[in-house]
Amino acid sequence: MRADDVLALAVLLAAEGFTDAVIFTSFHQSPLPTALVLRLAGIPRIAAISEDYPGSLLDLRHRSDDGVPEAERALALARAAGFGLPPGDNGRLAVRLRCLT
Repeated sequence: MRADDVLALAVLLAAEGFTDAVIFTSFHQSPLPTALVLRLAGIPRIAAISEDYPGSLLDLRHRSDDGVPEAERALALARAAGFGLPPGDNGRLAVRLRCLT
């Protein structure tokens, strides 16, 4: 990836006017490169789970216990960022079949 590509992505994100970003990563991935692009885009509130010190890249640095399944880890981050589940959603995986008639 070139610097021009990163800046172009930041410009595209800025044009959307996002006010919040929640970065979901796997346990061993750093959210900080993505947070930097989001900062360049001017997104005012950025949340992620980070083991590394994020400086001013993250507004919410959520902590997660080791060994927590990825889905539960992501749900905990979303809740901590203020994005809870909708009423009636228990957060469990569900497969819904839609009948095509």
